[in-house]
Amino acid sequence: MPKMDGVEATRRLKSDARTRQIPIHHRVRSRDAGSRRCRARAGAEGYCMKPCSPETLEREIERVLAWGSAPRPD
Repeated sequence: MPKMDGVEATRRLKSDARTRQIPIHHRVRSRDAGSRRCRARAGAEGYCMKPCSPETLEREIERVLAWGSAPRPD
């Protein structure tokens, strides 16, 4: 992304009441634990490594959407 990375975009979306409920899934190049923690802290619901097969991406999207529809504690 030209002006910001995915983590910053996620932070901004999750900090806005109008967009915080949108599930966010990252496609990433790095598998390191620091990157995973950073994405999780920003609020991303999931990620998969690039390149990923269409089947893997579909499974991840289904998982994120199923998680997002589960009742959340108050």
